[in-house]
Amino acid sequence: MIDLKTYLELPSETIEEIIKHAESEFPRESCGYIVDNKYVACINSSEEQEDSFVIEEISFYKYYLDKKIQWIVHSHNNNQCASKIDMKKQRGMEVPFIIVNIKYGKLSDLFFFGSNIKLPYIGRPFYFGCTDCLTLVKDYYKDKFNMALPNPPRSINFNEVGDKLFESYLEEQLKKFDLIKKEDIEEDDILFYQWNNQIGHVGIYINKNKVLHHFVNQLSGYYPLEYKYKNLFFAFRRK
Repeated sequence: MIDLKTYLELPSETIEEIIKHAESEFPRESCGYIVDNKYVACINSSEEQEDSFVIEEISFYKYYLDKKIQWIVHSHNNNQCASKIDMKKQRGMEVPFIIVNIKYGKLSDLFFFGSNIKLPYIGRPFYFGCTDCLTLVKDYYKDKFNMALPNPPRSINFNEVGDKLFESYLEEQLKKFDLIKKEDIEEDDILFYQWNNQIGHVGIYINKNKVLHHFVNQLSGYYPLEYKYKNLFFAFRRK
């Protein structure tokens, strides 16, 4: 499994300070930012500090306006995903996020999203909204074809709340792709899988019956085409 901390290219003492601050604030969400590879701890001004964070410190906005902030950091209370609000904040501010997940007052894991860091396709840990099937497809197409595919803000329970995540994704991309029957797939096609009559997963057909997947709570990796083939609905191919 990939250790995401090693890809941050931050001093070990900076990462230690981030974790220490998050543990000390538990069960409240800690928050802060990184400038010049140094962590600046902030006060969480949110009215619901166990579920959200707000930074109101003047120094933060000064650095932000000067485009000196490398990362915005906050912690979660035993929640191994980025929330839809997190994703909207990150996209709006255009600064990558680090999330420190704390469980029972101690570090559980640390993950990030919104950066230009290139991760290997194989062995990624699963964090919804950060490293999942949509981000894997996005990274693959960016690296191989320099195509900018969307990475929409999304809720982990999108299928329960009626959020047509993949349907909206499809509608946005129809100008760039042709719809392909699953019997006719070729190398680099994006495969769409259906669970309970709703599209809920994407993968990439590589070749020789091999598919690149990132399933929920599993490491990313290659699977035979036959795996979950009955759930394969259709595919997209670049025009």
